[in-house]
Amino acid sequence: MISNKTLASMAPMMTISTIVLGTWMYLLEPQSIVRWVVSAGFLPAVWVGFLVIKPWKMKDQTKQNLWSAISMAGMILALALLLEIAINFQILSETTSTRISGVAMGLLLALIGNMMPKALSPVGQNKSNPSAEQKYKRFAGWVFALAGLAYAGIRWFAPIEMANDLATYPVILALALIFGRMIWIRATH
Repeated sequence: MISNKTLASMAPMMTISTIVLGTWMYLLEPQSIVRWVVSAGFLPAVWVGFLVIKPWKMKDQTKQNLWSAISMAGMILALALLLEIAINFQILSETTSTRISGVAMGLLLALIGNMMPKALSPVGQNKSNPSAEQKYKRFAGWVFALAGLAYAGIRWFAPIEMANDLATYPVILALALIFGRMIWIRATH
């Protein structure tokens, strides 16, 4: 799938996309100015906050993780704005838009699950066995990836009135499994 470095490099593009799409939506619906200003201004505000915390003093991995998070937030905002534009131009119905956004959220969870085992922490940072820590990250990554795919599938195929409720179950189960595994590891080591 996508690497953390690639995702981090997309942060500026995602920020510009949300500014352009938010401005476009304002031009289409000027009566919703607050909504569109918040949508278009959120990521630039995050960038300003990022500069305030002096990124040049951060470790490269920390910066990359922050930029990846900005990219993911930008993807969510850009998709939401694109779906609003598509509804506004009657390209998509509300139902289809809801399904697409649900599938996108599921795929984002799967992406996060894919990235979890790749997130390296300095050896000796935690007082745990590095091998056991990596096994736990792989387990959590697989569980999150599968939960994200299940979420996406349910949001696409289940009846729309039940899809939102049903899709939460795999995510809750995944969090319970990950938390349970963490408790089991701590109890046995």
